[in-house]
Amino acid sequence: MMIDNNLLGTFGDFVGGVLGTFLTFYGMILMIHTFQNQIESNDLTQTTNQKLLGTTLQNSKLVFEQYKLQKRQLFDSQFNSFLILYNNAVETYRSPDGKLKGREYLDKLVESFLNENFTNNATYEKRVDAATKLYEEFYATNREKMSTHFRMLYQLVHFISNAQYIDNEMKVNYVKAIRGSMNEAEMIFLRYNCLCPFGRKMQQHVNEFNMLKHLPIMKLFELKKWADLIESPKQTTALNTMFIELRKRICIVLLDSSHNVRTETMAYGKQWSITVTFRAADNTLLVKIQKDIKNSRRGTAILNIEKAFEILDIDNLEGLFYDYFRELFFISNFNVYNRKDRIRISHCRKRNKNISKIRFMFRSDYPLIVSQRQISSPQEQTQTTNLN
Repeated sequence: MMIDNNLLGTFGDFVGGVLGTFLTFYGMILMIHTFQNQIESNDLTQTTNQKLLGTTLQNSKLVFEQYKLQKRQLFDSQFNSFLILYNNAVETYRSPDGKLKGREYLDKLVESFLNENFTNNATYEKRVDAATKLYEEFYATNREKMSTHFRMLYQLVHFISNAQYIDNEMKVNYVKAIRGSMNEAEMIFLRYNCLCPFGRKMQQHVNEFNMLKHLPIMKLFELKKWADLIESPKQTTALNTMFIELRKRICIVLLDSSHNVRTETMAYGKQWSITVTFRAADNTLLVKIQKDIKNSRRGTAILNIEKAFEILDIDNLEGLFYDYFRELFFISNFNVYNRKDRIRISHCRKRNKNISKIRFMFRSDYPLIVSQRQISSPQEQTQTTNLN
């Protein structure tokens, strides 16, 4: 039988072409299937890794939260220890006869200090210097107890300020608890102590936590010339309360960035009022103290603050408020927030038939700072645009 090589070759080529194409196609299918399996495997691995990472992160957060909780518990324990030592330091105050102790004798000690002879009609800053020197002499006489007291107060507040894993709000609350336990006598001593060379380290924390927020300013030597004109302790207390509220209203208008002009008004009885206005456009603060006799007092009791205003009258009120503003912008923050050469203070008083008023204006090319809340750091003040 004769084999037709040409026919056989043609058949072989046909079979090889068909079979090769089929095998190639089948190989491609297998390769695609392999890729799909690999993709699914990779997706599964990625999902598993993501779950593992999520679990790890969650565990890490739980571990960190547990660590912070332990730190806070340790902080609470150390805080209570410092607080006990601080209270013990206050309890070391003893009267010579042993009848008074602790804050009860501290009140008497401050009372005896404030009864020292102080007559000074110089500028407010010079009165501050003279009063501080008087305190230094008093401190030297009572150094043993007073130094322990204020060292422990510094250590306590410094510990809170530098605590880790305690947010600022919690720190403020801890210091509020301390501030709430301080009586007026302790605040007066603290204020003068911070003005002395040996108490300057405490200045930062007093500013940071507003520890002298409720300082009875009318009891300071520097304002004695005005306080001596007042007829009763109730009127003095009313003035102290008014100045605390005034500082609060000034803080409100300076902190409000949502208005170009912000005004706060405090009414005292029917006739007296204090208006605080801040103009953001030219960085100007205005304070107006006004009496309007057109408003009848008939049928209403006269408040102690009104009585104090009436006794001082417009002339003396102008001097009192001028001294207060020197205290507010400079002395109360130990000349940290504002520089005296950067704030221009002007004031005047006017009278007519029905209205008497005093007007103060504060202008600066820099922020007017009266509160730690206004700044992140008292030393880093940002210059404002000069629109004068």
